[in-house]
Amino acid sequence: MRFTYLIAMILLFSFTAKKNQDERCYPDKGIKKAKITATYKHSTEEVSYLEIKFDKSGRVIRTKENGDERIVNREYKNHKLVRIITKNKLKDFYTVGENPKNKKAVIDTALVLQYDESGRPIKMTGADNTTLLLHYEGCDIELHTLLYKNGDTIQQYQITAKNGVLAETIWTPFTPTKSSRTSKYYDYEFNKRGHWIKRSYHHQDGGVIIENRKLKYY
Repeated sequence: MRFTYLIAMILLFSFTAKKNQDERCYPDKGIKKAKITATYKHSTEEVSYLEIKFDKSGRVIRTKENGDERIVNREYKNHKLVRIITKNKLKDFYTVGENPKNKKAVIDTALVLQYDESGRPIKMTGADNTTLLLHYEGCDIELHTLLYKNGDTIQQYQITAKNGVLAETIWTPFTPTKSSRTSKYYDYEFNKRGHWIKRSYHHQDGGVIIENRKLKYY
């Protein structure tokens, strides 16, 4: 569970709750649905795709990854995120040889335990007793720290945005040895409404990934 809900949290940067928060915290306001497809540069083969559904304020309420392999629902109450429910379809170890498409669904739930003064979650917990701590610097920087039950750090994930779009992520796993992997996002293209529709980033394997985003508005 511990890695599942962390991935769910980093799909978009900003979990602001207040209605009067800086508009920069709602870069996708007005979008109803988005579909992001990723391909390697100089290739037409699709690496992955992600479907995202937003509410009218620009908050993510549902995501679907690669069809229905991973479905994430975010539940809000009084403009605050209260829980994240993730459904993964995993290959059955015992039957994959007979039927590669046979998968079992695993459902995990992460609960918000504490908020900051703006209503953003700063502490969450998962079913396996791991804890996720979140630190914010305005609407531009978020640091996620994932901890074991005993308080030891599993990993950290820092997200940096500039001008309302993702600029850089730094993933730092602490086990078996501490290391860091950085991804930089660049070459943004925007539509007439100012929302990004194409961008590139360097993948950890050294390749360049190009993401295209199709949008549907309210």
